[in-house]
Amino acid sequence: MSSGFLGINDVPLVFTLSVLISFILVFYILVYTLIQRGRGLCA
Repeated sequence: MSSGFLGINDVPLVFTLSVLISFILVFYILVYTLIQRGRGLCA
C-alpha cells in the first residue's frame, strides 16, 4: 500500500502538512480572538 495521505496519491505529504498546520493556526487565532472578545465583554 503505497498510497498517500487519505488514500490520495497526487497530493504530496508536504502540501498536506502545510494545509493542516495552516488550518490549526487559523483555528488557534479564531479561538484567541473569541477569548479576548469574551474578556472584553466580561470586564
